[in-house]
Amino acid sequence: MEGAAREIFLFKQQARNKYEDMALEEHDLELEMTAFEERFAGWDNPHAPAAPLSPGSPARSPQGIRTPASAAAPTRQQQPQQEQLPPEVQEYQDFLERTGGPNGGWDEEEHR
Repeated sequence: MEGAAREIFLFKQQARNKYEDMALEEHDLELEMTAFEERFAGWDNPHAPAAPLSPGSPARSPQGIRTPASAAAPTRQQQPQQEQLPPEVQEYQDFLERTGGPNGGWDEEEHR
């Protein structure tokens, strides 16, 4: 009878350990899902502030776009002023300026 009781105890212990591991994994996945939901919600509202970065995250610009540390986005002062651009073109140029240009702030070699 002691052998059966021991087997039951070991089975319960293994089941408890598996449950605890799965509960921890579930918690981690819930945190990741929340982070992704916030990130996706930011796509709907481009004027929303970027989510704070966790330690160890890649560098990002103030708008949340990944950029290399040495690259700086071109500013409007560096670009020649165009006379009376259509609003759509101006909006696109503003978007490019906020996100680091056509390559997202990366030089051509790094962008590939």
